[in-house]
Amino acid sequence: MDNKLNNKIDAAGGWQNQEAKDSLTPEKVDQLIQKKINDDHARFLYESFKKEKLDTFSNEVMETIPSNSREPIYYTQSGYIFKGLSLSLFGLGKALNVDPEQARRIAGSVDFLFNLSLIFDDIKDADTVRDGQAAAWVKYGRTEAEEAFQSGYNGALENIRLRIGEEPAEILKKDVADAVRSLDKQKEFTFDTPMEDLFKDWDQRSLHLYDFPLRAYAALVPVTPEKLQAGIESMRLINAAGQFYNDLRDIYTKRFSDFKNGYVTVPEKIMWDNSTDKEREIILAIMGKSDWGEDAIKNLDMLIKTTSLYSKSIDIMDEYLKSAENLYNGLVSEKECQSWFNEYITYIKNKLTILRAATL
Repeated sequence: MDNKLNNKIDAAGGWQNQEAKDSLTPEKVDQLIQKKINDDHARFLYESFKKEKLDTFSNEVMETIPSNSREPIYYTQSGYIFKGLSLSLFGLGKALNVDPEQARRIAGSVDFLFNLSLIFDDIKDADTVRDGQAAAWVKYGRTEAEEAFQSGYNGALENIRLRIGEEPAEILKKDVADAVRSLDKQKEFTFDTPMEDLFKDWDQRSLHLYDFPLRAYAALVPVTPEKLQAGIESMRLINAAGQFYNDLRDIYTKRFSDFKNGYVTVPEKIMWDNSTDKEREIILAIMGKSDWGEDAIKNLDMLIKTTSLYSKSIDIMDEYLKSAENLYNGLVSEKECQSWFNEYITYIKNKLTILRAATL
């Protein structure tokens, strides 16, 4: 991270501007999201999310946490417009005959937890931008953002414990602990790390987004081991595809935060494995460094093309998405629920196409 920026943020305790002080509410968050949506697939999913009242969990939790911790969470929610994950999980809950209110609460909790994870990740990685706006810790201050994350997580855990059950709460605690460990483990990866280990790290980092909700359902209603595993696997695959997109976006939008932080991700590993010794020298010369010249960016642009990063990534993602779709539709027969998942997949594919087109 840029030292001047870091000092400025530390000295001010966050960006102390009027916008940061404005009070956000669920209604204002909704208005901000509506303004940001410029994609029919994202709009359909967001409207379905609201129609199914999957924001119930967030509203319940936000009423129980300190008022000063709400603002960074609302702010982060206003930047995350895509609701395919929670809707898909809600569809699985309905297919497994979970009580609608409980399925709504569990599926909605994943959206809330995901937004908390964005706050946590940005603090841990010192990322200053998230979804086109300043990261929450930059806007409100590191201490305030950390307190918001902790208050939100504690509130979510208590809500699940009281309204869903002790067992689901314990599952969430374990999955979150494993996810946090995966972030620390990521720093140990090198280009010699097997690709399989990088994929496993992705899976571990998202356990609270696909393992917790399905096991929570299974704690409430009888679910055969086969159905449970199929549900978990379908959501694991779609989560991995989403993580793949995020890491590709970091490269194709020229943010290069993973390169600058020295983190080896799957796209970087693909580039490395398909580079010559001379090209690998270029990669090593910039890993972990925040100050780059124009030559470094040009060299990376060249490597993106010569290593066929996009086509090799798409091959993997297509396999993931097809398998996820087959598993999901094998469990969920209701057409509306299938449409949520199919729109989810279409949205990811469209974002990839847009990402690619913007770099040509």
